[in-house]
Amino acid sequence: MDGGQGFVADSSNNLYLITGNTVESSENLAGDYGENALKLTPSGNSLAVADYFKPWNYDWMNSIDNDLGAGGAFSIPAPAT
Repeated sequence: MDGGQGFVADSSNNLYLITGNTVESSENLAGDYGENALKLTPSGNSLAVADYFKPWNYDWMNSIDNDLGAGGAFSIPAPAT
């Protein structure tokens, strides 16, 4: 996951990451977050998936091992006012 890069965090303690391949037998099931950009929110002593983005062609990306997660997430700061 994240091509060796760590997670990105925001000022609300949310974490952002990008995942790579998943196993073919579960790639279309709910809760399988292969080939996704994820937003994780602290929830007690664990993290919960608060939001995600899965590309429309994730099946194809998996089939040729073209990982979305080959690169990492990055943060763009808000412009100064």
